[in-house]
Amino acid sequence: SLAGYTDWQLPDKETLQQMFAYSEGGHYSQAELQRMFPDVRSSRYWSSTTFLFSTSLAWFVNFNNGYVSNSLRSPSNYVRCVRGGK
Repeated sequence: SLAGYTDWQLPDKETLQQMFAYSEGGHYSQAELQRMFPDVRSSRYWSSTTFLFSTSLAWFVNFNNGYVSNSLRSPSNYVRCVRGGK
């Protein structure tokens, strides 16, 4: 529960990529991202998308450079939850 809502979830890989700055292939400018998410870190953020060939791997987006890759789910990365099925 956050801000009166209980339908928060981890975004899938595509949604997380779209949240990145459009200068790096996303849909938002860096200024828009800072306004919407003032505490965003230039670091890796987990998506809810698991790797097709191994459920022990999941996809992440690096908000420092837009790099998208998969990794074992054990390392600590940030999460950015979204609402409304996204």
